[in-house]
Amino acid sequence: MPVLVAKSARLHPLASAPPGTRVITAATLSTLKDHVRAFTAEISKDRAWERPEAVVAALQRHDLTPDRVITKHSTKVEPAGS
Repeated sequence: MPVLVAKSARLHPLASAPPGTRVITAATLSTLKDHVRAFTAEISKDRAWERPEAVVAALQRHDLTPDRVITKHSTKVEPAGS
């Protein structure tokens, strides 16, 4: 899945993006940072980082698994003029 980091999800009129492109904007990046901070805080309690099942559960709770990290922390690209 192609991913861009940009100010806006809207493409420039002269730009193009492959189908399925996602955009990480300031707002979605902020949410991602919040989720990463919450994840690290959670696994730092009671040495949870030593228990793989606790790490997996925390990753799932904070939408940081490979199947969700991009879709939950980005937006679909918007064509120019939409």
